[in-house]
Amino acid sequence: MSAEAAMRPAPRDVDDVRTRLAADLRAEWNREQADWDAQVAGDDAAGTDLWGAMPTVDSKTVARMSPIFEKHLGRPLDVGLIRRGGYDSIDEVIEVLVPKMMDASPSSKTRTENRRLSDEREARHPGHP
Repeated sequence: MSAEAAMRPAPRDVDDVRTRLAADLRAEWNREQADWDAQVAGDDAAGTDLWGAMPTVDSKTVARMSPIFEKHLGRPLDVGLIRRGGYDSIDEVIEVLVPKMMDASPSSKTRTENRRLSDEREARHPGHP
């Protein structure tokens, strides 16, 4: 068995991996938001949101989460899978991107299930290129 295959989750562990990966992505997102808040703290005299024109979770932020994917899936995030323009929430990242990354699982049943889940989630979040 190759080292890469040994690092991939077994089919019975897929839900556990997905749950732990999602928890780590949410934790990283919370740290990222705290950093933004600290960087822009101050008087907002104009009363506008500095980040109002940006997606909630931009594509660069998602790309910086690559080590989390590598920790849980044994390989870095394929940045080509990141939606251009970003995502509306960290939950959308988890719903759309995690199944795509898990699609390379050694189990064809897992790949098929992840592709189905990803397609369903993409359909619930239309309008993104």
